[in-house]
Order: sequence, then structure tokens, then C-alpha cells
Amino acid sequence: MRLYANARALSISFSSMIAHASFFFNDIVHAFSFLLPTMADFLIGLGGGSFVR
Repeated sequence: MRLYANARALSISFSSMIAHASFFFNDIVHAFSFLLPTMADFLIGLGGGSFVR
């Protein structure tokens, strides 16, 4: 019975860890998808400006 309780607690903590990891990964992906176009625009503007002049 004790072993079962331990295994259950372990599986619960493991699944919550996976859930947190996926949330964290989601946040990172969202941040990148938000930042990447901005950075690309900035670099293109920088490059375009220097090329034009």
C-alpha cells in the first residue's frame, strides 16, 4: 500500500512537471514568435537603410 502511494505521488509530480515544462515551452515559443518578426524588421530596416544610402 505504501509503495502504491509513493508511485502515485511520483506519477502526479512527474505529470505536473511535464505540464509545467510544456507551459514554459509554450511561453518561450510565444516570446520568440513575438520577438523574431520584430528583430527581423529591425535588421531588414537597418540593412535596407545602409544599402539605400
